[in-house]
Amino acid sequence: MKTSDLAHLVQLVLGTTIAEPVVARLQERAEGDPRVVLDVLRHALDHADGPIVGLEAAVGNGIAPPTWLFRREGDYWMIRYADRIVRLHDMAGLRYLAVLLANPGTTIDAVAITAHGRRRTRGITAEQARLAVTKSVKAAIARLDDVHPDLAEHFRTAVRRGYRCVYRPDPRQTARWSVG
Repeated sequence: MKTSDLAHLVQLVLGTTIAEPVVARLQERAEGDPRVVLDVLRHALDHADGPIVGLEAAVGNGIAPPTWLFRREGDYWMIRYADRIVRLHDMAGLRYLAVLLANPGTTIDAVAITAHGRRRTRGITAEQARLAVTKSVKAAIARLDDVHPDLAEHFRTAVRRGYRCVYRPDPRQTARWSVG
């Protein structure tokens, strides 16, 4: 997206003209991903001190956390983490991770997670769900270990599996996931 197009989009969404350096920082931060632009604009609109202050906070001085990406694109997942992008073929463990990443800090029953990745869940026991989710997530992390060891390690430390699962990243980590 050209800087002038981005400036026009920001003006339409926020209802005012934004200084060129702010738009340039937004374009740099987005790295060509329109979802990042939308996340930043949402942040700006929700800012307590108004959208202009919110936009400047989101793109300036690293105040706003970076956005990592975990997005399904047909039969593949595009994952951006720590300035690296990898694409992995779809597998149940990645679908289960997406559910957890979309709900950080929320404990979710394995049966509910399995419902997102399976066609038939009627009659599945809690033990069957626990085993399916644990095995699938472990396999996904092992596959990630081959292409993005840092991300695999992040998931090993931040994802808890069992009857109840949770994605709980280190609280000092300010980045957040955009899941889709």
